[in-house]
Order: sequence, then C-alpha cells, then structure tokens
Amino acid sequence: MKLLFQNIKHLIKIIVENIFLLAGAYLFTLNLFGFKNGAHYAWEGGAAGKIGYGASGSYTHSAVYYYYNNETIANLALGVILIILGLLLIKERYYKK
Repeated sequence: MKLLFQNIKHLIKIIVENIFLLAGAYLFTLNLFGFKNGAHYAWEGGAAGKIGYGASGSYTHSAVYYYYNNETIANLALGVILIILGLLLIKERYYKK
C-alpha cells in the first residue's frame, strides 16, 4: 500500500512538472506572435495644408512599426517563468536520485 502511494505521488509530481512546461510554452508561443502594428505618416508641405487651408502638402514616407502591449509582455514573462519553474522541478527530481 505504501509503495502504491509513493508511485502515485511520483506520478503527480511528473504531471505537475509537465503542466508547468506546457502552460509556459503555450503562453510564450501564443504571445510571441501577438504583436500589434501601426503606421506613421510623415507630412511634406507647408503648414497651411496641414491645418486644412489648402493642399500644399501631402502624406508621404509611411513607416510601419510593431509593438507589444503591456498584457502581451506580462504573458510572455509569465510563460518564461513557468518554463523555468518546470525545468527546475524536473532538474530537482533527477538530482534527488
């Protein structure tokens, strides 16, 4: 009976380690590709066209930029923390033998 409980306890530890690794990998991968984009347009021409008094200028040289919002950065960090925690738990289990 004692051996059965030891085996169950060992299996639960393995399952928890794998859950940490899978959850961390999921959060990290999902949010790694969750970047947003925007565009910035430079203005060429006089100030009159800029405020609407004439078409003396035009938008040119658009620049696209990519960024992560705060929620995505937090989820990336949480994913990395869970991966490291899972790896440390696995390392601890193998070095106890």
